[in-house]
Amino acid sequence: MTSHLLAALIAALSPSLAERASPPTTPAIDAVAAAPAYVVVRVPTAVLVTAYAPDRRVIPAGMELQRVDETGAVIRTLGVLHDDGRLGDVKAGDRTFSLRIRVSEPAVGEVHLRVSAAVTGRPKRILSAVAVLYVDPFPLPPDPGIEGTLTLEGIDADRDGVRDDVQRFIGRTYGHDAPVHSALHQVFQDQQQFLAAGPAAAEIALLQIVERRSSALNCLQAAAGGPEAALATLRATKAILLNTRERSVAFVTADARLSGRFARSIDPGRLADSCRPF
Repeated sequence: MTSHLLAALIAALSPSLAERASPPTTPAIDAVAAAPAYVVVRVPTAVLVTAYAPDRRVIPAGMELQRVDETGAVIRTLGVLHDDGRLGDVKAGDRTFSLRIRVSEPAVGEVHLRVSAAVTGRPKRILSAVAVLYVDPFPLPPDPGIEGTLTLEGIDADRDGVRDDVQRFIGRTYGHDAPVHSALHQVFQDQQQFLAAGPAAAEIALLQIVERRSSALNCLQAAAGGPEAALATLRATKAILLNTRERSVAFVTADARLSGRFARSIDPGRLADSCRPF
């Protein structure tokens, strides 16, 4: 065997420098989730938190659930997740760990949850991504996510006439102010119909929608305490309503058909008469 052939064989059979130098992969904690993912403020609720740790180097007794703040700093440890088929854990030994916690939050906001795990042969614990538990002021539909942006109409799971993403925003932002929240719900029911009318809608149908929307805006003025406050509220919510190009174009197109038309004025003392039951 020639020296060149021998050298080639040795090179082929030997691990490369990169392979010899590469450290072992770090285990990961996947699919951390809370069910339900939405709770109502001041309502005690049982929440099941689960996390998947397929790598057997992760020590089962070391899977701790942490509550953290927005920066990732630990507020407190809530307990140890288990994989024994008990107390909410579906199947023992499947590497999906579970812990049932009791939640009763004093204010609207978010609870940030993270799993910290001990790993065999590693001095430092590994951390999962943060899972968010949403605390709503009252029952609201779930966040539709990206699916809610795929069509002009979006998703309205509870069929109340307001897109779920808009409903969540006005509920979480203005739910503490019942008159303003109710008025905004009325406004966005009419705004949604305005967007969905389309260029083929008969002019009289579009004008009827606009008449109802004007009435809803009068209601918002009464609830917010005047036109300036109502306008500021609308500006804060407009970006949520028109959050895709299709929706912005639909709004501009429908609005252009109303060029030169004016809403009827109303006695400021009777603005509240425009409010519909909510």
